[in-house]
Amino acid sequence: MSQPSYPSVESIVEDELKRYKSFPPMPYRKMLSSGNKVSNDPLKWWEEKAAYLPIMSSLVKAYLSIQATSAPSERVFSVASRLIEKRRNRRLNPELAGKMLFLAENWDLHMKHLLEMLLTAAEQQEE
Repeated sequence: MSQPSYPSVESIVEDELKRYKSFPPMPYRKMLSSGNKVSNDPLKWWEEKAAYLPIMSSLVKAYLSIQATSAPSERVFSVASRLIEKRRNRRLNPELAGKMLFLAENWDLHMKHLLEMLLTAAEQQEE
């Protein structure tokens, strides 16, 4: 009895890339029948093509959804400047400073994870 053969990852990706290349390019602007110009939304285009291009659409969503603002990076620099004051921490090890900044930026996430672990443990004790 022979085992079924499955396509390789390379062939799946190549097939999807061929399907992607077969689509006409998304125009920068398209004209409506009323004559008004409407900008296309790349995320909407990829959402419409997700059934045909599942791998690429998931990657594109991750990369196109990156914030186009400097506010998060400015916040990190602000936190870093408070952690690494020249007067207070002149000889602070850069590796330790990086770890402190990481903890400061991820504290809420850590506390949420810790709370979930405690709730799970409490539920298991009740059983």
